[in-house]
Amino acid sequence: MPLVGSKSPTQSIDDYFARLPSSECAQRCIEIADNFYTDALRSGRISLYRTSFYDYYESFLVRGQLYRKGSQGEQVGITINNYHNLIKHRVTMACQQKIAYDPQAIDGSHSAMEQVRLAKGLLNLYTERPDIDLDGNLRQTTLFSQLFAEGYLSALWDETKGKPVAMDTETDSLVPEGDVVLSVHDPLDVVRDVYRSNSKKDQWYILKEECNKVDLAVQYPQFEKDIMADSMDAIYKDRQIYPCYSPLSDIIWKWTLFHDRTIAVPQGRMLVYVSDRLVLSDGPLPEEYDGIPVHRMASEDLAGSPWGYTDSWDALPICNAISRLHSTVLTNNVTFGLQHIIGPNDSNVTEAQLGIGLTYIGYDASKGPNYKIEALQLTKSAPETYEYINTLTQTAGTLMGINEVTRGNPDLVLKGAQSGAALALMSTQSIQFNSDLGKAYQSIAERVGTAIIKMLAKRSVVPRQGRMLGMSGKPYSKSFQGSDLSMIDKVTVKTGNPLAQTTSGRLQIADSLLQGGFIKNRQDYMMVIETGTLDPLLESYDMEISLIKDENDAMGQGPIPDAIVFDTHTDHIAEHKTLLASVEARRNPQLIQTVTKHIQSHLDFLAGNAQHGPMNPILATIGNQPSLPPGTPDAIVLPKMAAPPPAGPPGTPPKPPTIPARPPIGPKPPMPKPGAVPVPGGQVALPKSPVAMPQ
Repeated sequence: MPLVGSKSPTQSIDDYFARLPSSECAQRCIEIADNFYTDALRSGRISLYRTSFYDYYESFLVRGQLYRKGSQGEQVGITINNYHNLIKHRVTMACQQKIAYDPQAIDGSHSAMEQVRLAKGLLNLYTERPDIDLDGNLRQTTLFSQLFAEGYLSALWDETKGKPVAMDTETDSLVPEGDVVLSVHDPLDVVRDVYRSNSKKDQWYILKEECNKVDLAVQYPQFEKDIMADSMDAIYKDRQIYPCYSPLSDIIWKWTLFHDRTIAVPQGRMLVYVSDRLVLSDGPLPEEYDGIPVHRMASEDLAGSPWGYTDSWDALPICNAISRLHSTVLTNNVTFGLQHIIGPNDSNVTEAQLGIGLTYIGYDASKGPNYKIEALQLTKSAPETYEYINTLTQTAGTLMGINEVTRGNPDLVLKGAQSGAALALMSTQSIQFNSDLGKAYQSIAERVGTAIIKMLAKRSVVPRQGRMLGMSGKPYSKSFQGSDLSMIDKVTVKTGNPLAQTTSGRLQIADSLLQGGFIKNRQDYMMVIETGTLDPLLESYDMEISLIKDENDAMGQGPIPDAIVFDTHTDHIAEHKTLLASVEARRNPQLIQTVTKHIQSHLDFLAGNAQHGPMNPILATIGNQPSLPPGTPDAIVLPKMAAPPPAGPPGTPPKPPTIPARPPIGPKPPMPKPGAVPVPGGQVALPKSPVAMPQ
């Protein structure tokens, strides 16, 4: 299908719009955008976006007041905004736990770990800086994904931001260091291929951004006259969810084509234009962008199309019906709610006695009670109306996975005594139902976090001020350059522990860590209660486990250095021996020799030998080593492992292995008890480290 306004589909390689010269490419981008908005209008997506927008912000549109509705204004309307409440609960459920960014390095070297702590500090800094507000932008993107089924977050490098670092001799102006700029966009801000059957296959986006034309003219002085002459046209009303435009405004739209690096466009492309006659810049996709720097978030895709879907839309008509039923009940009570007084005509009741708003209805009492006016109850609504309102309210919550327990109304669904287990179960069910939204939130946080670190690594050519996390987890200012982030491969995220979000939960965590021996002092205990931060407490343990796993990986390639005195020898031995826990491994004599030799080096420190002597109890407490009971041998030497016998001729059955005689069963030695060996007086001397293994 040809694009709207184009002569024909692409006929040759060089006719592909992203391979055309600047002005022609801009013209084709304008045609593509026209086609995109025409399709959005024709398919009803713009109408759906606006319905969702207006219902979510309905209280703003009616100015928070009751309003008249109906063909003659006969009804009193009231907004019961369940739609806003349900979406707010979903967004809060996905974003309530603080994201812990976890950068991943290309290796486990000391310098790489230093870069990891620097990257963590920078991401925390960009979360706290109000001009960037990483978490706030992620939350707004999540809201858009529920209102419009898709939300977009652009992470761009702005050369005009940051502190001045140099002087431009040609223009005699200061050159800023540049910085990251984050912006949230709705689905109408990002033009894409409407004929794709899968949004994950998009190779390009055309991003629409609002900008002040005066700022743009200062940034591109060579185009000052053309930029200042531009203004928004009335046609733009169908290109916004909430139309907001004026020819008198200084706001204009800047369009940017981001084409990914593909076979057809190997270097990618970034074209910035205002119109087909006003191209501001053109060139390859900048190196700081690993891909298109506009990141999409959708908890669900509309199968077979490039569009997203959200079950928030399923609740739209239900929430409208709830407001209408409430308006019906309110209209009855407002219209007929004033009291009327009935009495004889010759009553002495005066207007002053009635007051304002009351009506006195007289009747001829002399004709008897049959002439008395009968009461007509117009304010009463049928009980079925209220039951139906409750049913619709619960149905809307069911469709969106937000039950009444989550909304704080457990009495509506749980009758009688309410156990904590039942409440917890229903809250957990809501979280499980909305897990797709949580995954989408984590995914976009990882992609944007990675993009920020990559941009800083490529564009920080001069030292700039940042932040680094110390070993204790406390941040401090640090100057860095792009090379200080060169070993960061990507950024992953960890969602915080839900228990750590409450004081009682943090107290429970602190007590558990105290009982497990991970908390050694009062300061650590209070840190867990006040912040819920666990990384500083578990860092040494995690690094020890990481070392053990790295040694296991290295032993598969050959010999590794021997143990040192401060290793947690029991943990090392338990993990290293798993390398031999397979028949395949036990047929590899080189692996057997490497593993047993390394384990022997741990045993030499743990049980002692002629070189090191017995393990000093004080040193044993440093590494949580067991204290050996009296009578333990001075050394433990592993028996030499015999190589497997050579294989015989083909077809020869293998000889059965020789089973050694079982040693006599005697009494078990007593279990090691802390403090069984008395601490010798005098100084503690560290045993000599073994000679380094030749490379």
